[in-house]
Amino acid sequence: MLLSQLLERPTKDLDVVALVIAGQYRRAQPFPDFLAAAVHDVADATGLAPDWLNPGPTDLLAFGLPVGFEQRATVRRFGGLTLHVASRVDQICFKLYASVDQGPQSKHSADLKSFARRRKSCAGRGSGVGLRTLPTASPNSSSWHCERSEAPMAARAALVEQLLDLAWSHWAALGVAGSVRPAEVPVDLEALLLLTAELAAEDPRLRDEALDWCSRFHGFASKPRLKQLLRRLAPGAQSAFGPFAGALEQHAGTPWPSSSGAASAPTSLSGKSRLPALTRPALLSLRLRALFGVGARADIIGAVLSRRSEDFGAADLVFIGYSKRNLAEALDMLAAAGLFRTTRTGNRVRFSWQRREQLSALLAPLPDVIPVWSSTLRVMSGFLDLLTRTQTKSDRLVAVEAARCLRQLSNDLQALGVEPPDLPAMTRDALSDWVLSTSALLVRSGSPSPDAANKAPRTRTPRGQLERSLEGGTALEKIYR
Repeated sequence: MLLSQLLERPTKDLDVVALVIAGQYRRAQPFPDFLAAAVHDVADATGLAPDWLNPGPTDLLAFGLPVGFEQRATVRRFGGLTLHVASRVDQICFKLYASVDQGPQSKHSADLKSFARRRKSCAGRGSGVGLRTLPTASPNSSSWHCERSEAPMAARAALVEQLLDLAWSHWAALGVAGSVRPAEVPVDLEALLLLTAELAAEDPRLRDEALDWCSRFHGFASKPRLKQLLRRLAPGAQSAFGPFAGALEQHAGTPWPSSSGAASAPTSLSGKSRLPALTRPALLSLRLRALFGVGARADIIGAVLSRRSEDFGAADLVFIGYSKRNLAEALDMLAAAGLFRTTRTGNRVRFSWQRREQLSALLAPLPDVIPVWSSTLRVMSGFLDLLTRTQTKSDRLVAVEAARCLRQLSNDLQALGVEPPDLPAMTRDALSDWVLSTSALLVRSGSPSPDAANKAPRTRTPRGQLERSLEGGTALEKIYR
């Protein structure tokens, strides 16, 4: 599947169905001596498992390959190695056959779902309305209802694919095994854990690789911050974290917030996660926690590192994910250490940098932009919740739900520099396009603009464009409440 670019997820091994001998497909078990020796040499040189290339599924040859398999296969040559790569149609047949034995929670079922998401998301991006059938029948016919329902499903599928790409790239930056290109922007571990839990049902393999990393390096995670960020998410995202936290407890051997006590599905850890050098810009938060300890002090420094002259107080930093009291105590400690200077006006205490240059030199190389992933997580989770809940609702109720969603996310959207849409003038398809285009911008950098990413969110949203854009939805909400 990786060779066919059907998936970009890591895989534990490569399966060989058959060997090509004299132009015919023959059983691949046992491997010829020269091939077995090459497999052993590669495993020794790279640290892969001894069976990274194996003839496990070769019995399919006796069962019978799909009709037309050989004609559909893509031939690829790598020096003296020639491969016949199964087509998408045949990969679906293989995965369906395997998923019957291993069940709906297996990696094979997850791959089938991913195939469907990619097909729908490609159609959705190409047309702007998702998968549609032509309305050849009346509005009361089944084909017309199919047209109405498939477009929202395609929009949700496209968003899930964006979020999966984001999660995989950030886990790759943390050292999870795989072929996905690691993210270059700073990783937020707690936000990533919450996003992964929400996507666990969509991609069990992502869940398992994340659990594998956490089983070894969970000491870098801030559980108080995780608990605070979890409280700010939609109910669906909160409930999804319970089983994930249960699996974390099982594999890490330590308690986690909101754990349901047990994993909801079997997990399989690869044991391949490695911790990269913390000097990478993407691992700034882990580097800070290694220096200052896991907690508010390290995360405050990461959040205000891009500020040169602007002062700040505890109330300005609650978006990080700690209580105001914890932030105030951590700021006082950092000021006592000479890192910040303080200015007092009555009971009001403001902080500003005193030794930023010295600390920057110690932490170099620094990332160009430090995104506000805590706000991005809430926006992405809110978008996913919106598209999930409105797949089968009427256009008018979608407008009501969208208005409520945007009001709940208003502070985060403002912090990220996102201009809210003009809901009264938008069609359902236009709303889906706005959600997908906005999420695509956030996936790339965590914020549409570097300036927005380096600003702390305000505690209140002023009346203005946002309220005007929501007026139509508010009126509808009053009608349908």
